[in-house]
Amino acid sequence: MMNIQLESIPATRIAYVRQTGPYGPANVQAMEQLKGWAREQGLLQGSSVLFGIPQDNPETTLPAECRYDACMASL
Repeated sequence: MMNIQLESIPATRIAYVRQTGPYGPANVQAMEQLKGWAREQGLLQGSSVLFGIPQDNPETTLPAECRYDACMASL
């Protein structure tokens, strides 16, 4: 059984990179691209929160149409 926990965070801006295609190594590349951009902008700090959001169920969505968002927020 999955343990689900909901958390509220204050309204904040996020930056993200979207990867479209099969889930896998390309998701890691999207996160690395986002982190590289954030470092260049001076935004990757101790208070930064990084998270990945798979948008689609690969059991019901064609691999070529699966979306993954690599996201970053500075809280």
